[in-house]
Amino acid sequence: MNKSPMRGICEVADVDPKTLYGKIDFLYRQCLYFIADREGRLLEGMPIRRLYLGCERQDYVVSWNRQEERRNLLLHAIGTADTETRYVFGMHLSFEGTLEAEVVEEEARQAGDYDAKPPLRPHARCWLKGDYAVALNRSAGCPRPR
Repeated sequence: MNKSPMRGICEVADVDPKTLYGKIDFLYRQCLYFIADREGRLLEGMPIRRLYLGCERQDYVVSWNRQEERRNLLLHAIGTADTETRYVFGMHLSFEGTLEAEVVEEEARQAGDYDAKPPLRPHARCWLKGDYAVALNRSAGCPRPR
């Protein structure tokens, strides 16, 4: 909460970690019950006369804290919802935690990603080392806003 670590929350709220994690587990279970109810009604034939879908893009600045590299990342997410029922069909974040940078880089080289235009690359969704180098060079020539 408010960028506080769990230890800080326990200190401010004067609770032990077991209590805090118990509350988090309770909220998690409540979320599962809620989504099970919503998904169940949709599968059983939720009465939707006509879908009016709205899409929204959101950007998130996230601190990436690995020992080897510390930087802020900009992640994008796109959400789609029915505007009448407010049922959210999906919120898709531009992050894949299962990918390994070295493996993706090698696959991209083998697939010829660096020879193709960015939208036509097999690994277009990934930020390659070469892309990062180009962005650094491009930003080096731009004055920073004050």
